[in-house]
Amino acid sequence: MPLTYGTLKDRMGRLQALFNRYGLGAEDRVVIVSGDDSSVICLYFAAVRAGLVAVIGNCETTADELARLFVVAEPRMVFVDQKIMPIEAVVALLPKNCHAISIDGTASSRKPSLASKLLRRNRLDEPLNVDRRAFPALLEDVEPGSFGPAPADMTVAHMLFTSGTTSRPKGVEITHGNIRAQLSTFLSVYGYDANSHILNILPLHHADGLMQGPVVAFVAGATVYRPGHFWLADLPQLMAIVRRQRITHFIVVPTMLSLMMRLDEEYNDSFKDSDLHVLRSSADLLDPTLWRAFEKRFGVEVTNSYGLTETVCEAIYCGPAPTTKRIGTIGKPIDCKARIVDNSGNDVATGEVGELWISGTNIMKGYFRQ
Repeated sequence: MPLTYGTLKDRMGRLQALFNRYGLGAEDRVVIVSGDDSSVICLYFAAVRAGLVAVIGNCETTADELARLFVVAEPRMVFVDQKIMPIEAVVALLPKNCHAISIDGTASSRKPSLASKLLRRNRLDEPLNVDRRAFPALLEDVEPGSFGPAPADMTVAHMLFTSGTTSRPKGVEITHGNIRAQLSTFLSVYGYDANSHILNILPLHHADGLMQGPVVAFVAGATVYRPGHFWLADLPQLMAIVRRQRITHFIVVPTMLSLMMRLDEEYNDSFKDSDLHVLRSSADLLDPTLWRAFEKRFGVEVTNSYGLTETVCEAIYCGPAPTTKRIGTIGKPIDCKARIVDNSGNDVATGEVGELWISGTNIMKGYFRQ
């Protein structure tokens, strides 16, 4: 279902009032775990704008992993799909001062009686940490609230969990200042504006799915297309969307490029005479052989970017500008600094192996509670 800016604004205002009703304060954490992208997007922007910390979890997680997330994130409010975990089970895992609300399309179509509303609001013995109505239906009787001043740069905006390659998942604290810095770079490097049409099917609990999708679209006033979970059989339809929806920015990972190369020859002209401005790949090594073969076959340049959850999303760019493009590399740092150093922190010589250090205004505040 389409999510308009008008609907988003209305729900953000109502959620602001809901947060106030439940007594949430600055940098309290709001966990969001749902397969409904529209709900995740509304909840994310409302929490961030209210000065809370949005924590987006994996909607395909196990019950044990979800329980671990609740413990580690220490949330004050949780929104979760009923089909992922029943709300009663969620409440049992949370402390008494944490409120739980389900995201359930079936429940959201039922309106409680006026008597039940009054009872829920006035009975002192009614549990406060669970609302029996589901999101977004519970907002129907909530008048939109007004937002205060924009949160300061050092206020934490969201927290995503990453394990890198060597450790247990850590909560990466990204501030409003970090996001503003990253978005400024995105607008400059990729040319996003109100006419941009972004195709991004990557999950919202990953930085690539979140930042290069709804967040940059929100700031630029652009349109983002998220056609749902991706399966190999869906690839022809995905290619068709590029032309039909006049996609200007297509966000992919190397695996998707490899799968496109397996398509029949009839798809060779998929990007010909299209509005595509940037085909951006990230999140894994882009093999130079695949890179060259893809560009030759489809007649479109591939931009390779490198970053971490700890850098908001990206830090180093190989394209789309020719000054940063060299196939087989991750390109050059933009709006940040990078060094390759040895074990003593000294810069290594050209061609030598070392550790990559990145510094800049897009670098995380730190790891939560670590």
